[in-house]
Amino acid sequence: MYISQVSELLDQAVKTRKNKGKYFNVLLEGDAGLGKSMAVQQWAKKNKYQLIDLRAALMERPDLLGFPFVDKDSEDIPRTKYAIPELLPTKGKGVLFLDEINRAPNAIQNIFMKLLTRDKFENGYEFPEGWLIVGAINPDSEAYNVNSMDTALKARFVPFEIEYNQKAFIDYMKACNFNNELIRYVESLFVYRKPQELGDSDQYISPRNIEQMNEFMQTGISYKSDLFRKVSQSIFGQLASEFLSFLDSDRPILFLDFIKDESLALKELKKSNKTSKDFRGDKISVTVNEIIDNFTHAHVTDEFIVKVISVLPKGNASQLLQKYFVFKGFSKDIPKVKKFIEEYKLSKIFPKISDIFIMD
Repeated sequence: MYISQVSELLDQAVKTRKNKGKYFNVLLEGDAGLGKSMAVQQWAKKNKYQLIDLRAALMERPDLLGFPFVDKDSEDIPRTKYAIPELLPTKGKGVLFLDEINRAPNAIQNIFMKLLTRDKFENGYEFPEGWLIVGAINPDSEAYNVNSMDTALKARFVPFEIEYNQKAFIDYMKACNFNNELIRYVESLFVYRKPQELGDSDQYISPRNIEQMNEFMQTGISYKSDLFRKVSQSIFGQLASEFLSFLDSDRPILFLDFIKDESLALKELKKSNKTSKDFRGDKISVTVNEIIDNFTHAHVTDEFIVKVISVLPKGNASQLLQKYFVFKGFSKDIPKVKKFIEEYKLSKIFPKISDIFIMD
């Protein structure tokens, strides 16, 4: 499952609770930094649910069972009772989020078993109907210092393995207005690798690290500064050299580059055709997609499109032409465009060349 699907999953969990369901407790399992906790927090905020975040590894038995006190029963005999812990919900609607539950010792994990089946506690506490229980854990592997969850405990959850999804993460970056160059780096070069895929000296790089880098870049610090390079090395580890090289010279031409200095951007785009084949295609694809995403911008004119097509490789030029024709067409009969259509054999896609022009 991808992190972008968690919201829909929790929507369905709410429906099971409304149908008096007791056992559909969602457990998100995945590597660190993939956004498990954030997805739950964002869903709760969006749906105006209260959120109680319990870090099981920091808890002791009284935190869940309640602190003992002595009270007399109906026969005036002193009895030990337990107060209902303040952190447990009693009314309304919300999410009891058991984050990193498998980092808790087994004694604490066992207490959760009764809570997960909505059984009544000895102190009279009952889990309110308007609340969900959601857990999140890292895998039980050498990469993480966790305790194995008892089979009976894990059976009280419905587990879902969370995987990294490149497109979903890029969409999230764009929606959150991440630094544009950082977005382009992830689009064109970044490859997510699980902890078990790394060498002994390699640093695990997750979406959380990219968020850290974005927060630092948003301060406006110069990419050329020594501090920027040191922070990049700290956050990106073995990927820092690749990232810094990307920012220095190897990054794609962005749409903003055309707005700042169109002639220079076209010159650099033409130069990109001479870079290594392994990287060239990715760089130019990013540039083309940038232009397509900004078709509505005033800078995108017929003349601009023709200039860009003139310096693009055949495949990318054909893609841009097709998208532009479908989006807008050309406002006048431009000879160069007809030449491109014939050269790239686009007449198969547009049988009547005259039909694709919007004549003055």
